[in-house]
Amino acid sequence: FEVPYNGKDKAVPQLLVDGHGEGELWGLAVHPTKHLFATGSDDKVIKVWNGDTHKSIATIQAKFEVRSCGFSPDGNFLAAGYLNGSFSIFSVA
Repeated sequence: FEVPYNGKDKAVPQLLVDGHGEGELWGLAVHPTKHLFATGSDDKVIKVWNGDTHKSIATIQAKFEVRSCGFSPDGNFLAAGYLNGSFSIFSVA
């Protein structure tokens, strides 16, 4: 975290770096119409990223290690496949 000042001598924490934690990155999906992408990892986290700012805009805690992810053709849903063979489908609002 960087700690800039807000002009009133109070520190305001600001996130500088975000990413996945432990393990390998396995899933990568590109949104069909928006400048977004999603990643999934062994850390049981799915992240949706803004392609312009390169910042995470959503984090989804999964129950299992993520092995794949993909957006639906209309971009309204994100599917994630897990190491144990199960999958989840999330609404992209």
